[in-house]
Amino acid sequence: MAAHIRNLKISLKLYILIAIALIGMLIIGGISFFLMGRLNHKNDNISAGWLPRIDTARDMNGTLSNIRLNELRYLTALSDKVTETSLQYIEKEKGEMEALFSKYKELVTGDEKALYDTAFEFWTQYSEADDRLMTLAKQGDIDGARAILEGECVDLYISLNGALDEIINYTEEGSQKETASSENLYRDATILQIGVMVIIYLVGTYFFVIIIRGIKYPILEIERAASRMAEGDLDVEITYTSKDELGILSKQMRELIRKLQVIIDDENKFLARMASGDFTVDSICEEEYIGGFKPLLVSFRAIAEKLNHTILQISQS
Repeated sequence: MAAHIRNLKISLKLYILIAIALIGMLIIGGISFFLMGRLNHKNDNISAGWLPRIDTARDMNGTLSNIRLNELRYLTALSDKVTETSLQYIEKEKGEMEALFSKYKELVTGDEKALYDTAFEFWTQYSEADDRLMTLAKQGDIDGARAILEGECVDLYISLNGALDEIINYTEEGSQKETASSENLYRDATILQIGVMVIIYLVGTYFFVIIIRGIKYPILEIERAASRMAEGDLDVEITYTSKDELGILSKQMRELIRKLQVIIDDENKFLARMASGDFTVDSICEEEYIGGFKPLLVSFRAIAEKLNHTILQISQS
């Protein structure tokens, strides 16, 4: 992996770092949106599903207790005003109970429907018993009304109250499970995001170290070589090899150093022969004298030719 990255162009290496950062952001963002959607769905189930059913079931339980108390108050009232007030309250609460059952029916789902049907059946029987109780009370048969209140109504009240308690327990357990599931999802989401961030961090760090080192160290090596060349030291070595821009530059620097060494060595030999009286310019690396180096060879040959001509004239005279 490192060798493949090393041979990539510098621009492509930088694009890789940018791509890793962007991909990491997209992954984390995508996971966040997905998990937020699931959390919102679960929270909606709790707030729009379970909690309204719990509140409705509790309201039914409280309304039933109010009906029961006002039935007793109605039968034991000592004044017409109390009797009338209790009767109005009972009718109002029975209407409220019907509304609550209708509301709950719209919310009920799954296995809960069986609990609802049982509770509604008990309520229907209780409401019918209450109607008979009120009819007897209005006819003046208080003993008959009390017999229904303390007999049939007690049994139905206990059954209905138990059915409502089962609904409350069912909805509370469902809400608690949904809440626990939401908390578990939040915990798992947090762990997942941390895990993804760690992986992206490690991958990004790995590529960052490889790419930065692949840029930094060759530049330092070329810089040191150039500094030594500027001081006249050509005995330098550039070891970096790659197909990227720095690898090409390193290769060109090595070629420049080699060319300078060869030409300087060739020129030293010229000067040594000239110092010994041999003005023959015979280069062993004429092909190296290209570009800006070409005039050097031309100049040395011109100097040698003039010296040879001068010596020839001196010898002839």
